[in-house]
Amino acid sequence: MRTDKAQQVVALVEEKRIIQPKIGGKKLYFMLKKLLKSLHIGRDKFFDILRANHLLIVPKRSYHVTTNSHHRFRKHKNMILDYQITKPNQVWVAINHLFFISQSANFLILAWSTNYKSYFSILNSYFALSVFNVELKNAES
Repeated sequence: MRTDKAQQVVALVEEKRIIQPKIGGKKLYFMLKKLLKSLHIGRDKFFDILRANHLLIVPKRSYHVTTNSHHRFRKHKNMILDYQITKPNQVWVAINHLFFISQSANFLILAWSTNYKSYFSILNSYFALSVFNVELKNAES
């Protein structure tokens, strides 16, 4: 008798899931409430039947993955880990796939680009500008 009711519930759920494959248990219970009441099946029993027949929907993650450390690209060692940074422009950081240049001392983004070809022109122009600024400071002092 119990398995017969469970089979009826599974048939009802599969009928609804043909139209909407990702519909969750709460909404299914709301849609099938009258039919389930006639079968004398409550909410908890309904979810037990869904769980036993692997019909529960796995919820999506509520967070976004922003870093993939297991990518196929080369990962370089941190060469400035023990390096003491004391002044601006002492260390520059460039990440290949993001195309931005930043100062490591104060994490200020100096230049950025989303275009692969313009990245090198930004890098060259910023390097030329910073060398000019360093020469200008040296000339003033």
